[in-house]
Formats: sequence, C-alpha cells, structure tokens
Amino acid sequence: MSIIESDMIRKSIEKVIYEQIKQNKLKEQLLEFVDYQSKQGFPFGELLVLHYNQFNGTKTEEIYLVAAAVEILILSFDMLDDFEDDYFKDKPWSTESKLALNATTALLFLSANIIRNTGFKNKYSAVSILLKYGLRSIDGQHMDLLNMCRNETDYIKMTLEK
Repeated sequence: MSIIESDMIRKSIEKVIYEQIKQNKLKEQLLEFVDYQSKQGFPFGELLVLHYNQFNGTKTEEIYLVAAAVEILILSFDMLDDFEDDYFKDKPWSTESKLALNATTALLFLSANIIRNTGFKNKYSAVSILLKYGLRSIDGQHMDLLNMCRNETDYIKMTLEK
C-alpha cells in the first residue's frame, strides 16, 4: 500500500487523540501505542481508502478519519487479544496493564465516535457495521479463549469470526 496513505491515517489518528482525549497521561499513552502500531503500517485503513477511491469517493480528509477509526478499533482488539492470550510482554502496553486496559476502552469508544462525527451520509450505517463486526470478532476471540476448536472446520470458523 501507499506510504502517503499510511502517513495520512497516522496523522488523523493523532489529531483525533489530541482533540478528543482530555486526560494528558492517557493521551500520551495512546500516542505511544499508535507509534508502536504504526511500524506495521495501517493496512485496514489503507484498504478502506483504496476502496473508497475505487468507487469514486469525493476527495476529502474525512476518509482518513474513517480509516483512522478502523485502525483504532484494530489496535484496541490487538491489545485486548494480547492481554487475553498473555502475549504482551514485549509490547508498550505491558508496563502498566490496568492503564493499558483502560486505554483499550477509550480506543473502542473513540473509534465509533470518529465515524459518528463525520459528514458522511451513511455514517450511522458505518457505525452499525463497525459494531456488528466488532461483536462478531469478540465471539471468535471467546471461542479461541475457551479452546473450543476441535477440528479444522471449527478452527476456520473461529478464525473467520476473529
């Protein structure tokens, strides 16, 4: 994907955090987590922008905000997955787990709020889709945590849910 798209998404994430998160320590923590995550790029947000452009979406900075919302949701789920799987020792959210867990809550709400505050006519449908698939992902993660997969079909189903 494009470095330019990734940079625009990161700037949008940072802008939203600066504007909507009032508690300074939480703001600093979230920016640290975004910095860490940005080293992998923002592939879901980049795909969203690409898809939007392919269907002749109007060039606007708001599409980068929506891409930021998706990447913020992904970051919160990645963090929660790391905690749930006890696989976070080398991550920046490992140092103060209570604060990091609170940060994931902020990210979840921030994600939906970003979309809700855009000028897109289908923003409420987008929030509904985000919530629908977010809950679906949580179902898949719960199956994983319960170690419910007993065969390949179960594992594929769980993976698709996540």
